[in-house]
Amino acid sequence: AVDNRPDRLTELADCLRRAFPQAEIETFIDPGSAVQYSFKNQVDIAFAEHSMRRLDGIQVAEGIHFFRPETMIYLLTDAGVPVKKVTHKDVAGSFTRPLDAADIRKRVLHDRELWERKLRAKRTFVPSNSRSRRNEL
Repeated sequence: AVDNRPDRLTELADCLRRAFPQAEIETFIDPGSAVQYSFKNQVDIAFAEHSMRRLDGIQVAEGIHFFRPETMIYLLTDAGVPVKKVTHKDVAGSFTRPLDAADIRKRVLHDRELWERKLRAKRTFVPSNSRSRRNEL
């Protein structure tokens, strides 16, 4: 969970603990620290505020995906504030505040299957200009 505003980070972490009671939830006020954490630690899902100082949610997603391409990342924003680039390749989706634990759980469980399918397709993709493909023709 990443948000540079402590009160909103606490709210997010509490919501995620209700949504996923068995999960280990790490919180980061500094977006750069969240990215650094992903270098050495497994991260299954990340939730990042879209608009933050220093690094925004998209940059956090790109940083985490550099080392952990399997991580699902969701951007968070306030109701009425559009999330730009929500179709970015490193972002699984977005949520608007106020957050609801049941909605988050339902959406993440649904999206996980789609995300895993996308990852499998990436791993099995063979570019048309690759040597092995040319040899088959």
